[in-house]
Amino acid sequence: MKIGNWLIGLRVTDLPLPDILRDFIIRERGIQELYPPQEEAVRKGLFDGRNIVMCTSTATGKTLMAELAMVNAVLTRNVKAIMAVPLRALAYEKARDLRIYERLGVRIAVTTGEYDREDAWLMNYDIVVTTYEKLDSILRHRAEWLRQVGVLVIDEIHYIDDDRRGPTIESIIAKVKALGLNTRCLPCRLPWVMPKRSQIT
Repeated sequence: MKIGNWLIGLRVTDLPLPDILRDFIIRERGIQELYPPQEEAVRKGLFDGRNIVMCTSTATGKTLMAELAMVNAVLTRNVKAIMAVPLRALAYEKARDLRIYERLGVRIAVTTGEYDREDAWLMNYDIVVTTYEKLDSILRHRAEWLRQVGVLVIDEIHYIDDDRRGPTIESIIAKVKALGLNTRCLPCRLPWVMPKRSQIT
């Protein structure tokens, strides 16, 4: 099937997701089939515990795949997920969009600022949306609930080449590894031109 310039293949009903989540995406989001970049992410192990870097153009469904990876992990593995974004306003926007999954019992929280605390209250939530700087602070404080995190989404990962935010993203990845967290990373929303810091791949 062809929609616009895209050939559509894999259907939502074919995804290795719980029935409740597949039905929800079809019914509430009105999505029946995947775009090729989304299908490739699935075939590369998006739902199989693999680290994924999604590098595609705008409006090809990167955010949806990040959402599905997080919600699926919450529902099937009983773990938490974190989405890190560059701006506070974007964090609140993402959290607002994610709250649609509260209908499935997924608890959504957003936290920004206050870098001198570990935010223990976040242990009561399933998906936490935050900024790069706040996540770096939480990791530095070694919040106990981090041990329950199974998926980390780093949105707008091209900022790794930014003089101000790049070092923070690198610090986040280094801390996740140093703490031995059993977390898979899903950096997404890269531009077509890869950043200079090629180690993200």
